[in-house]
Amino acid sequence: AAGETLSDLEAMVARVLLIHEYRRIVLRDPILPAAILPADWPGPAARALCADIYAHVIAASERWLDDNAVGEDGEPLPASAKIRRRFRD
Repeated sequence: AAGETLSDLEAMVARVLLIHEYRRIVLRDPILPAAILPADWPGPAARALCADIYAHVIAASERWLDDNAVGEDGEPLPASAKIRRRFRD
């Protein structure tokens, strides 16, 4: 948001930490219908914030993976289109 650019490695670290923390939050979500949740329930705002941060780090983090990640066979890991669709409803 401040206009700073992360390196590809920094973006990958941010992505891993972001998803790790978001999953911890999701595990505590009661997954109740919106009609019975408090009006100020933070779930939707937390998801939107996570999606925004994810959108900002995905390209650089994928570049880092393309350059550095290999499978057990030593070959580059294949890219998945699903990754870029995460958080899109």
